[in-house]
Amino acid sequence: MGLETLMLGNKFSQTGAEALGHALIYNETLRVLNLEANDLGDKGCEYLGKGLRLNLTLEDLNLSGNKIANEGAWSLGNSLTKMTGIKYLKMARNHIGNYGGEKLARKIRNMRVVDLTRNKLGNEAAESIARSLAKSDTLKELYLSHNDIGIAGKTLAEGLEANQSLEILEITDNVFGGLAVDEILQFVETTRNLKRLHCRDLACFIGKEIPLQAECDRRGIKHDGQSPSVSSENQ
Repeated sequence: MGLETLMLGNKFSQTGAEALGHALIYNETLRVLNLEANDLGDKGCEYLGKGLRLNLTLEDLNLSGNKIANEGAWSLGNSLTKMTGIKYLKMARNHIGNYGGEKLARKIRNMRVVDLTRNKLGNEAAESIARSLAKSDTLKELYLSHNDIGIAGKTLAEGLEANQSLEILEITDNVFGGLAVDEILQFVETTRNLKRLHCRDLACFIGKEIPLQAECDRRGIKHDGQSPSVSSENQ
């Protein structure tokens, strides 16, 4: 029986990523790949992506905390186009930014869990995420806290309104404009499946926390306490 789960740490390098990328081309059994907290960088992510491009078995990819920026995320986004089996993508605590975030966002439509926490995604990436949200009927958990999302908060909220699959949403500590408030409240009022909402420190909710909390309470949606660790589905 072939290897199904692989976890590598201890500052796994770009050279190691290149070797692993070559090995993955021929792998037909791996389902979970966890390379969290290494030093892959953009080049290492590119090497890995090349190996994964032809992989049809991988379901869970964790590249959180790997110093991946725009170029690495863009390269991985190209690989994800062919990786139809990916359901869990975890890339928190990188430096993906607008450019890389926009590319990745186009690929999340058919995933179940996406964690892009602390990546400075900005507005363009958020707008791309909104478009994917509006078309997704599989996404269950979305983590977007600490991402410098500003005026695109309204567009993101509109994407949320069109989505009926999401169960957990974290958007804490962004800078959504005031126009996003009504759309997020509308989402909370109409969503069928949302179970947990974390939106602390959103400036647009100052003075409007009580209506939001009251609606969450009415719908049985958890909305306070510490943020859960990703993911509740596939640890």
